[in-house]
Amino acid sequence: MFPSQAVPESLPRTILLVEDDEQLRILLREVLRVSGYTVLEARLNSQAAMLFGQHADRIDLMLTDVMMPGTTGYHLAKRLRVWRPDMKVLFMSGLPRETIEAERLLDPGAPFLPKPFDGSTLLAKIREILHPSASMPALRPAPALDTPQHLMKEVTTMQATLSALAQVVQHLTQQLSKQSGDHRHRKAAGIQSKRHQLRARRRTFLNHREEENP
Repeated sequence: MFPSQAVPESLPRTILLVEDDEQLRILLREVLRVSGYTVLEARLNSQAAMLFGQHADRIDLMLTDVMMPGTTGYHLAKRLRVWRPDMKVLFMSGLPRETIEAERLLDPGAPFLPKPFDGSTLLAKIREILHPSASMPALRPAPALDTPQHLMKEVTTMQATLSALAQVVQHLTQQLSKQSGDHRHRKAAGIQSKRHQLRARRRTFLNHREEENP
C-alpha cells in the first residue's frame, strides 16, 4: 500500500502523467489521486501534447518516462516548455541516470527517479519539487524574553564567578611574588656566601705572605 499524503488546497495540484506502460500508469495515477493531486494521464506523446494544449495553464508538473514509443520524455518536455517555461518536470526510467545523461536524454541535475520506486519516494520527490516550503522542517519557536528576575539571577551568577576568578588571580599573584622573593633571597645568600669565601681566601693568602716575609 502507498501512504496517503494529502496536499493542501493552496498548493499546486495538477500533474500530467506520461507513461506507456499501462499497469504502471494506472498505479501511479491512483497514488497521486489518493494523495490529493489532479492527474491528467497520457500513454503517447500525441496524447500528452493534446492534454497540455487543453490544460496548459493548470499543469504544475509533468511526470514522464524517459523512453517512450516514437519520442523521449526529454524531447517532449523541451517542446512543451516552449509554451510553459515554468512547468516542472520529473523524469523516471529503468535505465541508470549515467546512461541517460551520456545519451543526452537528461540534463545534468534534472529531477529524476530510477525505477523501480515506491509511492513514498515518488510523493517525497514531487513535494520537494512543487512544495519546497512544505517539505522544510518547522522552525522552533523563539525563546521567551528574559524576565527582570531571570536577568538579576544571571547578574548575580556572573558577579560570583568574577569574584572567584579574582581570588584565584590574587592567590596566583601571591605565589609568584613569594617564589620571586625566595629566588632573590637565595641569590643574595649565594652572593654573600661567595663574598665570605673570597674574604677567607684573602686572609689566608695574606697570612701566608706574612709568614714567608717576617
